[in-house]
Amino acid sequence: SWRAKYGGKGVATSGGVGATNIFFPFIMLTAKIVEAKDHPSAEHLSVLKIDLGPGKKSHQLVSGIRKSYPSVPDALVGKTVIIIENVMASNFKGVKTSALLMCVETKSGKKVVILPDGTPPGAKLVPEGAKAAKKKFPGKDFSKTPITIDLDGIMIFESRKIKSDTKKVTLPAIPKDFCGTKLVI
Repeated sequence: SWRAKYGGKGVATSGGVGATNIFFPFIMLTAKIVEAKDHPSAEHLSVLKIDLGPGKKSHQLVSGIRKSYPSVPDALVGKTVIIIENVMASNFKGVKTSALLMCVETKSGKKVVILPDGTPPGAKLVPEGAKAAKKKFPGKDFSKTPITIDLDGIMIFESRKIKSDTKKVTLPAIPKDFCGTKLVI
């Protein structure tokens, strides 16, 4: 399973009898998009440069969001989003990607989960009672461990709310039109 494959040890949750271990296979962070451009050879892909906050290395990622936005730079540069950082680097049609951008699938295509202005980049997001993985995983494995958005706009993993690991960041509710969906990449 994920735990064995990617080095997770799990965390005993409170509750005594019947308590379970939970392993969250991702390093999920808030990130600010600082640059966006069209992929040079794929009309459905966009190339984004993201900032993870002071003292952290920036990443480049490739995402299939281009068809959902008339102008990806106008729609996303300066916005704070959610990414998964511990992805094995790979190439999408010749462009290196080292993170996954969290989106939801809507009737009009993939939409990026954009956090409110003022949300700082670099905050780690984890389910209650869990610790994040440390090993990298192949991006194609993301769909095997679904993260959903409940009807109140809260991200959920294995029945647990996903929250920031710092008191400095309160993860806001995801916009209501995304409620009841699953996060995709």
